[in-house]
Amino acid sequence: MTLSGSPLGTAYDDEMDYRPRELIHAALGDLVRRGIVAVTWVRFQEGRRVDKVYLLLDEVEQAYRLTGRTSKADHLAMVQALAEKLLDHPFEWVRRWAAGIVQAAGERKSVGRLAEDGEQLELLVRVLQALPTVAPGTPKRVFSQAVLGDSKRFEQVVEKPLLALMRRECEEFERDEEYLDSIGLVDHPKLTLLAGPLQFAVGEVVTDVGALPGGVGLYGPTIEALAVRKLPATVVTVENLTSYEQLVAAVGAAQAGVVQPGVAQAVAALATKKNTVLIIYTGGFPHHGTLRLLQKLGQATPAGTRFWHWGDIDYGGIRIFEHIRHQALPDLQPLAMDVATYRRYAERGITVTEEYRRKLANLVEDGRFARWLSVLQALQMEGRRVEQESIDITEVMQRLMEKRTTAF
Repeated sequence: MTLSGSPLGTAYDDEMDYRPRELIHAALGDLVRRGIVAVTWVRFQEGRRVDKVYLLLDEVEQAYRLTGRTSKADHLAMVQALAEKLLDHPFEWVRRWAAGIVQAAGERKSVGRLAEDGEQLELLVRVLQALPTVAPGTPKRVFSQAVLGDSKRFEQVVEKPLLALMRRECEEFERDEEYLDSIGLVDHPKLTLLAGPLQFAVGEVVTDVGALPGGVGLYGPTIEALAVRKLPATVVTVENLTSYEQLVAAVGAAQAGVVQPGVAQAVAALATKKNTVLIIYTGGFPHHGTLRLLQKLGQATPAGTRFWHWGDIDYGGIRIFEHIRHQALPDLQPLAMDVATYRRYAERGITVTEEYRRKLANLVEDGRFARWLSVLQALQMEGRRVEQESIDITEVMQRLMEKRTTAF
């Protein structure tokens, strides 16, 4: 370092007070005797004005100890030891990240920002070790108290780096709460909203949701305890709350004989017992309780039951559909999410960014989304995403009642 212009420069060059310069010279003399630094002096002013100070690399470890700081070597050893605790973790994404950290630390390479803060990393590792035992729907503060000894410590210190890790290593979700829900953590337990003729039993008590106007909300423990008794012929999952409420109201009106203009023929069948509809709100990516209910419905499916999903025609809507299909309902089909519907409503859509276009291109290249190729290409061509609230509910009702609905 050059002394002039450094943080010490102002004090060192103070012509009115010579004491700071003497203290700096004394400190440098001590460091030179210890072999930690070397000093060069301004020509013809040796012993009176320092030119440069050099840190001698052979004594870097002593310098760290003298300043009370952790050396890079010691920090990397600590990071490596912490990451090794996760190498046999039950979650593949945790093992993958830990293996990368162990390798980088062993090679004395950068271990990334998540491992820069030793205290934060130690807490993150404790949280990751505890995740396999977390019951779905565990409140974050209850978890934090149990694992970190402080109900707010998780939110204050660990949540942000944990989310950063999950965004990089896990399946992509849209919101922070969806990432946390995927590992069992929630702000507060959430309800699953549903409406329609579903009969289920909890012990000796049998409930018919269809007898309750407007439907019900079920908490996770109820979903875990229930056994499906009777399932209607049509089940529809709906991504967004406004659209869920619209569809519940429209189906309810049709079944009550209140026929909306323009959909008389399409909804007439709803008045019969053969074509009743169960509607379930997913709230984007479904939380654990909703996903568990869908899994139970899929396992209890009688012959002839059809599962549909109505969501946004965009990057997120497509991924939500595939998540539900993969996790719970392998026979799931899209409702009003085809190319023809998209093109009819594209002018109502929202213009996408270049970053969004790149994300669409990634889905096109991903074989898991091959069934959506024509829709993805239309999204790329038009450059607009269509939210389901833009689609007329009458059209959705008509599609729902068609005997054959073209999926793609």
